Amino acid sequence: MIRQNARTTIFASVLAVGLALLLAGPVQAQLLDQYDAKPVERNPDAPALVGTFDAQQVFQAHPGQQELMEAMQSAQMQLQQAQQTGDQMKMQQIQQEFQNTRNRVTSDFESKLTEIMPAVAKANGVKIAAAEVAYLGDEVGTTDLTADVISAFESLPEGSSADESGEDVSLTVGTYDAETVFQSHPAQSELSSAMQSAQMKMQQAQQTGNQQQMQQIQMEHQQTRGRLIGEFEDDIAAAIPDIAKSAGVNVAAMQVMYTADDVETKDITSDLVAAIGEGDAEGAEGE
Repeated sequence: MIRQNARTTIFASVLAVGLALLLAGPVQAQLLDQYDAKPVERNPDAPALVGTFDAQQVFQAHPGQQELMEAMQSAQMQLQQAQQTGDQMKMQQIQQEFQNTRNRVTSDFESKLTEIMPAVAKANGVKIAAAEVAYLGDEVGTTDLTADVISAFESLPEGSSADESGEDVSLTVGTYDAETVFQSHPAQSELSSAMQSAQMKMQQAQQTGNQQQMQQIQMEHQQTRGRLIGEFEDDIAAAIPDIAKSAGVNVAAMQVMYTADDVETKDITSDLVAAIGEGDAEGAEGE
């Protein structure tokens, strides 16, 4: 069984490009491009019922990786030429064409993962497969599926006839929409303001063809975005353990690629939104 949320893909993290190409996109989409769940404590003695994999390494094995890199290089060269002449319409066209290529490659990558993940998971005896996990109960262990997922791009593995797990452990996985949660986080407003400011500065620098200024704007915005994403990740990491335990969840992840038929799924998005809202209120009272 495949569990996906098309709006909150983590695999776009391997497709991030410079600010000049990304400024046209939604604020939340850009945040999710860089989102990585915080590392969680893992019990080495617990049965390995959850399979994780390195999405960046897997993407390197995907044929779309080379196509995307070439498209990005071409777009950057064309964008620089358009910036020198101040052709705003051309710059928008270049951005849109690159976004279309990126979306197509990302979609194909996720479709391929969706196709191969059940066989990979069953062959490894896991009940849940995800690139990142934000929480693990003490009774749940993990195993690395990266090598098998990469191999499966070349040849789909044969399904295992063995049980998906030799351990009789009841599993419930909690998933959440990071974009919705981010809307309730104070970083959302600050990132939006920073984005608008960077766009205005970039347009002014483009009109004068000041490459050094454009690079400085990009660097400053990347630093601001990195700081805000870090704050968001820290708040998610702090809130999830209590929410998971309260909801009876063994595993929590933003995007789950596969669950066995006997695994229950719960949406903990509203719980995270409420927890972050309470934390903001407490912080405001303490100031």
